[in-house]
Amino acid sequence: MDQAPKIMGAAGPFRLSDENTLKDSFIKSRFEDVTIERMDVIFDFDSPEAFTNFEYETAAPIQAILSNQTQIRRKEISRTVTEAASKYADKSSGSVSLNNEAICIVGRNANINVVYDVNSLLPILDCGFSTFVSG
Repeated sequence: MDQAPKIMGAAGPFRLSDENTLKDSFIKSRFEDVTIERMDVIFDFDSPEAFTNFEYETAAPIQAILSNQTQIRRKEISRTVTEAASKYADKSSGSVSLNNEAICIVGRNANINVVYDVNSLLPILDCGFSTFVSG
């Protein structure tokens, strides 16, 4: 599979996986009281095909790579990803469960608490209600 050249510092799914880099990015953005917590997350899918569809629909780097491929090549890649996910399928139900780790970060800026899920990079405003973030 042809891939675009990697650019140092460019956005990517693992760019902020280093806690120091992540924390520094919040501090440079004037967040205070920055706290990082790692938590285990389990992704459950009905089938290996459901996993493949989820990845294709939600992962921008995968979408970028596939956009330069022919339709035939996309189907080959999809089949390969589905076959790889099949190795994690339950023998009786066919469902796929994948254990992951989410990196959650909390910071304070302008008296508003903001919780970020690093995996999606979407802010969730916490206005005094308990907030659970999973990746």
